[in-house]
Amino acid sequence: RRQPSFADGFQPATLAFRECFVYFVLYLSVGVCAYSFVFEEWSIIYSLYFSVTTFTTVGYGSPAPTNAPSQIFTGFFAIYGVCIIAIGLGILGQRILEQQQRAYESRREKAKRRLVHIFASGVEDDEDEESNSGVDRALSMAPRNDNADSSCLATFKD
Repeated sequence: RRQPSFADGFQPATLAFRECFVYFVLYLSVGVCAYSFVFEEWSIIYSLYFSVTTFTTVGYGSPAPTNAPSQIFTGFFAIYGVCIIAIGLGILGQRILEQQQRAYESRREKAKRRLVHIFASGVEDDEDEESNSGVDRALSMAPRNDNADSSCLATFKD
């Protein structure tokens, strides 16, 4: 059985990532239309540049809205852009957290199976001698009771 990896969660974009991308493209399109054709009559490239700097909250200040309607629109436009970024980063953070949790659980289950095997058989696998040396030392220091019943292993078999 193949172990899940961290990269498995980043397969082709999920619906949420696609929606964020659509909103981003829509945001840039609205910005280009508003600044090129409605408010400022800037070139498409200049409007796109302003939309990206507003979206990323960089705001170099070189292009700036010159009239009151454009300034009011820009205020709402910037807030909407920050919301898109926040939602996108939240989704990305959630995906990273889920993948870390899966990887943790996978490693924990593997360690649990290995401990059950070690305690049940008293013999370790020879798959990785370096990682086993710490277990060997811990087991050699622990007091050993060969007459103990195996009921304590039931807690590891959940």
